[in-house]
Amino acid sequence: MASQVQAYMPLYVSDFVVSTQSLTQSQLGAYIRLLCFAWSEGGLPNDYEACSRIAGGIPKEDWAVIRKRLQVFDAGTSEERLSHPRMEKVRVKACRAYESRVAGAEKARRKREDSDHQVDHQVDHQVDHQVDHQSHAPDADDSLQLKPKPKLKLKPKPKLKPNPLKGSTEPPVGGSAAKRHKAARRTDPLVWTEESGWEGITDRDRAEWSAAYPAVNLDQEIAKSSAHLRANRLKRPVSEFRKYLDSWLRNEQNWIANRHARSGPKAERMGLR
Repeated sequence: MASQVQAYMPLYVSDFVVSTQSLTQSQLGAYIRLLCFAWSEGGLPNDYEACSRIAGGIPKEDWAVIRKRLQVFDAGTSEERLSHPRMEKVRVKACRAYESRVAGAEKARRKREDSDHQVDHQVDHQVDHQVDHQSHAPDADDSLQLKPKPKLKLKPKPKLKPNPLKGSTEPPVGGSAAKRHKAARRTDPLVWTEESGWEGITDRDRAEWSAAYPAVNLDQEIAKSSAHLRANRLKRPVSEFRKYLDSWLRNEQNWIANRHARSGPKAERMGLR
């Protein structure tokens, strides 16, 4: 039964090892070659000489041992052949699965082609109908002209009012909170660059940080945060630099507070309690 089958042959390792323990090395090699041929070709010829050529030469005593493991299929017919009983069942099952997949793919291809033909037929019919309708219309030339698309009306952008304190423009008070927050970030002078470090720190910022984080050495922590950003490119903020620096100072304040939590009088003198 020569039929299309998958290229690989399943091997049940534990069963194969146990069932071939009594075979010699030459018998095992010939047996494997015969099984592979039977899997790909659908069986072996029921003839010693032919099987010996397939296996690369088999002594008659080795063939007698191997022949006991093989069974005759389709005896007395033109398709008479030798094969292993269990392998033949697995092979038949694999052939049917392969043929089923091929039939399914062919069915899907035909369905796709029929759908394409149907769409093409509908398009041709619509075109012919439109041409006939235009040819009988009194003003055929006018009907073929394309109507201009209406222009989209864009909403005018809000006018920016000058800010006398910062010398820049800000959006009006109206609008969403997200827009106002974004505008505030654009106008914040506090930034960090790799060349200059922190820029735009005012005396008012230092006064607020000193009151909020009394235990922190501002100059030292600002320098430490700048060195940290230079050493860690992936952790550099792309915006909200004020928020990053405030978080750095707050974390340092909390760390100092935790370290001196048990020294009450000292913590009180530092303004931590």
